[in-house]
Amino acid sequence: PHGTRNELISTHGYSSNHIVVWDYPSMVKVASLKGHGERVLHFAMSPDGSNIVTGAGDETLKFWHLATPSVKTMTRFERML
Repeated sequence: PHGTRNELISTHGYSSNHIVVWDYPSMVKVASLKGHGERVLHFAMSPDGSNIVTGAGDETLKFWHLATPSVKTMTRFERML
């Protein structure tokens, strides 16, 4: 529909260990989210599509807010309150 934007998200490993947001269907890169020390293994999106969480081989979870460049990191030793 007119006025909406469709995006596709891909996760990557060696050598950049990052997440890429692509415009769909043009497949133009919109953003590259970096922060994991090892390859990204898991990915989930919030129901409204505004946030994602990624898990990597470095045993961290990263919570990304897609509208702004903010990220929160949680290691396996922390508890979520």
